[in-house]
Amino acid sequence: MQISPRSRSHLAGSLAVVIFSISGCSSTTPPPLAVTQFDARKEINLTEQKAPIAADAGAPRPDPKHSPEQVVGFVLEALRLNDTPDKDSGIRTTFGFAAPGNREVTGPIERFIELVKNPLYKPLLNHRRAERSPIRTAGDAAQQRVTLTGADGRRATYLFTLSKQAAAPYQDCWMTDGVERLSDDDPDKDKQIAQSNGHLLSQ
Repeated sequence: MQISPRSRSHLAGSLAVVIFSISGCSSTTPPPLAVTQFDARKEINLTEQKAPIAADAGAPRPDPKHSPEQVVGFVLEALRLNDTPDKDSGIRTTFGFAAPGNREVTGPIERFIELVKNPLYKPLLNHRRAERSPIRTAGDAAQQRVTLTGADGRRATYLFTLSKQAAAPYQDCWMTDGVERLSDDDPDKDKQIAQSNGHLLSQ
């Protein structure tokens, strides 16, 4: 499946991983792991957020040779084995694949770890199974829906949004702009979200 040409510019500019603005973190309504606008918090060191993230030896890292499908796969596998080889290694690998704009909103890494462990995103950790829908692409932007069977046997669906980076140090690398938890009772929620943001997804 592909995103229609009309939506290319909208999706390509679709802000930092996962489609929501962040105002704070709570156990009931956590900020999404992506944004629709940048948070201009002064405490964020933008240079640091754009720098390569240290990852465990042997862990996958952003590379121009990786396709968007591979990036989603790396993230899912890392989160499935989150504490291997060390505690929260999977979350750290995931943060390493987050686009610089995404890190500006969800970082630093300590805060990102807290966000992923919020109940809204916790099903990603140590999940048993992942079912991935065909990826939708439009130039340098891509989306893929993933339904997980969590460690507790419950299912949860997420929408991954990615983009190919234009600037160093990640030029031509696919990275995640966001991961959004979708409504469990609405498998077509990703289409509604895209349409509400001006993205018309073709079948």
